[in-house]
Amino acid sequence: MGIKMDRRVVYTTHIIKKSFLELLSEKKLNKITVQEICKKADINRATFYAHYADIYDLMHQIESEIIQGVQAILDNYASNRDGGIMLLTKFIEENAEFYNTFLNNRENWELMDKLSDTTQESSIKRWTSEPVRMSRREAEYLHTFSAGCFLSIIKKWLSDHEKVSAEEIARMIIILLESSTQAFLEAYKERQGDGTTKCNPDD
Repeated sequence: MGIKMDRRVVYTTHIIKKSFLELLSEKKLNKITVQEICKKADINRATFYAHYADIYDLMHQIESEIIQGVQAILDNYASNRDGGIMLLTKFIEENAEFYNTFLNNRENWELMDKLSDTTQESSIKRWTSEPVRMSRREAEYLHTFSAGCFLSIIKKWLSDHEKVSAEEIARMIIILLESSTQAFLEAYKERQGDGTTKCNPDD
């Protein structure tokens, strides 16, 4: 009985989220009603409120699940960036409807900022350590550039009619990030060598 009930809960929450994301792709969050979600999901209001306090609680839970999924990948691949990117693109592919909705609606980009924040400290630690040892401020800008590049490619990928595989897009991202980051680091070292870099590493 417990397994059957768990499956029912999983299905119900899945169809609620799916219906919500479909509506979110059509209108602003504050314009969506519980009644609309229930009608699209073919459930009653009591079923919705058995799982979520309101629309914003639903939104928060979806965001939390996505962030936790990304964080788990990053934690497991902290020392293997390429492997992490490969797994991350597969995770995004599995949650394509969610990412497509959010990346194509700038009002929802607050979540994208949260996702960027989950990777920021590991990036800063790598770039402020030896042998690069750039300032924290410069490392933050480099991370912002890399994260923006990553999200822009993912947005293009998800909206492209002729889909390429998650593995292929991951390889493309790895090459682009590696080449652009390497070019920046080489220029940074040159500036350090000729004394034009004046930032305090502790800034």
